[in-house]
Amino acid sequence: LGLPVWNAYHVSNARQVAPIITPAYPAMNSTLSVSRQTLQILHEEFCRGHDIVDRLWKEHVKGGGGGDDVAGEAFAELFEPSDFFIAYPYYLSLCIVGPTQADAQAWAGFVESRLRRLVSDM
Repeated sequence: LGLPVWNAYHVSNARQVAPIITPAYPAMNSTLSVSRQTLQILHEEFCRGHDIVDRLWKEHVKGGGGGDDVAGEAFAELFEPSDFFIAYPYYLSLCIVGPTQADAQAWAGFVESRLRRLVSDM
């Protein structure tokens, strides 16, 4: 079909810090908007989840797994509501509007690209 495929060595892909490439044609980076800061936050959450599951697994192997009710309560820790607005008290929220849907989408793409650059330069 001749569509562009993601390439790690292409100059436009050099700033991408967490490429997760789609398995279907055309291959694209599905995490294009991930910055170093958001990658750090993702890493912290992955580590927190790993620690919880690792602790649960060790309890299960020792024989302290109990029944299904106990396992359900233990796994509930993984799905507790996020403390995002407490852990990160400063955040930016943008509302992009335009006279038409197409104008708003074009403007949103431009603003997102500039915002991504602003955050990466901080």
